[in-house]
Amino acid sequence: NIMNFPTITTAVLVAVTMVTTTQAACTNPLSNEELQELYANSDVVFRGYAVSGVSGLYWDRQGRTYRSTTTTYQKEAAYKSANDLESEVSVNFSGLIEGSYDCPWGTVTNNNGGDLVFASRQSSHLSVGSCDKVPWSCVPETFRSFLTED
Repeated sequence: NIMNFPTITTAVLVAVTMVTTTQAACTNPLSNEELQELYANSDVVFRGYAVSGVSGLYWDRQGRTYRSTTTTYQKEAAYKSANDLESEVSVNFSGLIEGSYDCPWGTVTNNNGGDLVFASRQSSHLSVGSCDKVPWSCVPETFRSFLTED
């Protein structure tokens, strides 16, 4: 029925508008102390937006399940030893799956600021822990002012 088409189109446009205007929310921002510890223990720190990724599962002889993930970020800012990185940066995570990977900040919706990535340099790549990609909305303003670009 052609009469219903404009109504459906309008409903879709309203839904898209609502999603794009929703503010980012963090249920449990990290403390400055937690972030300073992550910073001190990292070789590289940058902020970026995830643009692609691939993930897989594998098992060892004992039947334990592991997850391996590679995420590519569009680098927006370089804070610690990251100015030599390309504009697109890939980071790897590999670890044993024991329950879930619940991170301390909880659920984040509509993370408009990207992630603050705390990575370690491995011979030819960067690696991260399961909770070393902190949503920018979970980084308090006091820690943001601590960060200086390379």
